[in-house]
Amino acid sequence: MEYKKALLINAGPEKNVREIVVQMKKILKVKGFNKALTLSAQPCDLCDPCTTATNCKFPKKARPILRGCGIDMKETIHNNGQVITNQLQE
Repeated sequence: MEYKKALLINAGPEKNVREIVVQMKKILKVKGFNKALTLSAQPCDLCDPCTTATNCKFPKKARPILRGCGIDMKETIHNNGQVITNQLQE
C-alpha cells in the first residue's frame, strides 16, 4: 500500500507525541479514514523490557517505528523541507 499524504509532527522531547498520534488515529477513524496509519520516530518505551515477544501490554498505544516500516526518517524530513537536528544525525 502506498500513501500519498503524510502529516509529520515536529515536537520537542517534553511532548507526548505517542499520545497525540493515538488520539489523532481515533479521530481520523471516526471521520472515515479507516486506513490511517500512525507511526513513531522513536522505539516504543512503554514497557521495560518490551513484551511484544509474548503479548504486547499496550497494543492500542504502541506504534511501529518508521524505520521498521522501511521509511527513511532523515530522507523524509529532508524531502519535506525540514532541518535535521543534531540528535537525528547521530
